[in-house]
Amino acid sequence: MAKGFKNASELDFTILSNKEAMLQAFAQIDAEKGQEYPLIIGGRRVMTDEKITSIAPATKEVLGKVSSCSKELADEAIRSAHEAFKTWSKVPVEERICCVRRLVELMHRERYILDAWSVEESGKNWGEADGELCEALDFFNSYIMHTRELDKGLELVDSEEATKCVYTPIGVGVAIPPWNFPLSLLAGMAIAAVITGNTVVCKPSSDTPIVAYKFVELCERAGFPAGVISFIPGSGSVIGDFIVQHPLTRFVNFTGSKVVGLRINKMAAEVSKGQRWIKRVVAEMGGKNAIIVDSSADLKKAAAGIANSAFSFQGQKCSACSRAIVMSDVYDEFVNEIAACAEELKKEQGSGRDNLPMGPVINKAAFESITGYIEIAGKEGNIVSGGK
Repeated sequence: MAKGFKNASELDFTILSNKEAMLQAFAQIDAEKGQEYPLIIGGRRVMTDEKITSIAPATKEVLGKVSSCSKELADEAIRSAHEAFKTWSKVPVEERICCVRRLVELMHRERYILDAWSVEESGKNWGEADGELCEALDFFNSYIMHTRELDKGLELVDSEEATKCVYTPIGVGVAIPPWNFPLSLLAGMAIAAVITGNTVVCKPSSDTPIVAYKFVELCERAGFPAGVISFIPGSGSVIGDFIVQHPLTRFVNFTGSKVVGLRINKMAAEVSKGQRWIKRVVAEMGGKNAIIVDSSADLKKAAAGIANSAFSFQGQKCSACSRAIVMSDVYDEFVNEIAACAEELKKEQGSGRDNLPMGPVINKAAFESITGYIEIAGKEGNIVSGGK
């Protein structure tokens, strides 16, 4: 890690003042539930007739309704971002860094509200939600450190020729974050783009659009000019392909499924009419992660660690342990230990607000997918815990 970098510290909710502040934040968002939220395009609030309904995965309660972007409005957002780029790309790096510093301050100030919205909208428990906010802060503080160095350019080998390498902003980017990290990954994508002088349009997941809206609002309050960061939630089938293929889009940053990521990569590789450059794509897609348990392992600790990795946030992250590879001479004992861990987790289920280890999955489609895998497990293996 870079010299001088320090990870943000997560809140300890066993401290009474932190717990009370979180409960007050829940009371505040309860008062806000049911509101309608606009698009943010070039600094303008735009309400549309078509809405995305945000539903709490734990209770099926309607949290709010967010305007859904059309192709016409997406085009307006990208063109607004293109115009904003002409001036923002020339803003000195220290001024851009100052905006990010103000955003860090606002994130600390609004921390409990952001955590509470993450809990309600994505079903995380308190620790998972605050851990995600800390990840966003870590992104910002890392960007602040590295952007100064990048601005100096790249050190080249000695040569008799006059040579210099500098980094320059390239234009309008598209940020497409997933529902499972609606704050940190949107924040990381958007701020990486704008601190380096680019502009960005943000298309959040339709499962978690309110958290994304709250973040973009904070960016405005931090002083990012109109058009630098736009908020355009919408159906992937309506605007997804359109914003990727738009001739003014320079780069796409996506996190999500392999199927969608490969589709984005393929579409971005095709040159659209009026396009003057090759687009760049950053696609972070699903992972299949193994933990290896050898004969010398402390099996209780190994089982507890694997259970935590596999089942925290209901296993809904690409970093979750997907398989355990266990040496044959400790296999049976390990299976008994991991089954015991799973049985304990079954006793600690509830909504995100209950702040228990196990909460809801994000939506009905996720529930049905998991149920399908349980059925496969029953046919292909021996279920030692759960199965219903």
